[in-house]
Amino acid sequence: MAIDPQEYRDRLSKTRARMREADLDALLVVDPANLNYLTGYNAWSFYTPQAMFVDHDSTPVLFMRAMDADGAHRTAAPGTCTVIGYPESLVQQHDRHPFDWIAQQLRDAGHAAKSRVGVEGDAHFFPVRGYLALQKAMPEWTLVESHELVNWVRLIKSPAEIELMRAAGKVSSRVMSTAIDAIEVGMSQAKLAAIIQEAQARGTEEFNGDYPAIVPLMMAGPAVDTPHLTF
Repeated sequence: MAIDPQEYRDRLSKTRARMREADLDALLVVDPANLNYLTGYNAWSFYTPQAMFVDHDSTPVLFMRAMDADGAHRTAAPGTCTVIGYPESLVQQHDRHPFDWIAQQLRDAGHAAKSRVGVEGDAHFFPVRGYLALQKAMPEWTLVESHELVNWVRLIKSPAEIELMRAAGKVSSRVMSTAIDAIEVGMSQAKLAAIIQEAQARGTEEFNGDYPAIVPLMMAGPAVDTPHLTF
């Protein structure tokens, strides 16, 4: 289902309102789900550093490696952010880090004057090296834990988001019924997982499916008491 660009503008407005409540001059968003929420960007690129800088006045800036910046231009909703790709030569180097480069871009753009900048310290894809590089390159900043600021904005759903959730529920129901119908005595978990994953991608006649956030988890046999084992 397509999301109206106004949805993204509303989400950014609500995020900035919470930033003001938290007395933040800017926010560095790194959680892939939050980047998608604020821009629509959706790609398997979070294993290398990426971040979006949000302040109260300017267009947010989304930084990621150069090869992924092309994907951001194609999936991020128009007007939600400016996309900048950092050089591929910075990826997985022991003597330099992409956040060194990102910090310099922000400094050159005049953002060093910001004082309290929120960071998503508990996000899975915000490496310690990135945090330290940012801290070293921007000594003027006081880095403040944002305590899932964008996540709390996401908690309150708009009518359009509720409709999207209903569509996802229909896809999930189809997946569950497909899995239940397919289970047979002696079936390998791998075969059942393949059926489940096909149903997840296929969706319904009305709504396309998608890749899920996690692989199928199967509680079977002696491991029935262990909810998070992969198949």
